[in-house]
Amino acid sequence: MIQRIQSLYIFLAAICLLLIGYFINDSVTFFNSTHLLAYSGGLILVVALFLFKKLKIQFQLLNFTFGFILCLIADFSISYFNTQNAQILIFILGGCLAMAMNFLARTSIKKDIDLLQSIDRIR
Repeated sequence: MIQRIQSLYIFLAAICLLLIGYFINDSVTFFNSTHLLAYSGGLILVVALFLFKKLKIQFQLLNFTFGFILCLIADFSISYFNTQNAQILIFILGGCLAMAMNFLARTSIKKDIDLLQSIDRIR
């Protein structure tokens, strides 16, 4: 069911990561590691959005994307001194929102997995 609440969380996290990749500009290079991490994390979340029938794979992809977001934060904090104030604000808001939405989606999927396992035990 694509209308679950975790699908909304995954969608919002993907939008946040894709917007971070779009709005973070680097005057030295056109496409750097920050863009790569943001776009690839967003695309993995879009793929995870359509894996709503395979909850375990979706949960693993969200764990993997959580690592992408942490690497994105580390990469941006290393190159923090070369950025403008508006980019820092976009990154902080987008990164925190993406991490929160990813966490909420993971907890909702974990609840669904536990519910399905408890139903299987009754049979």
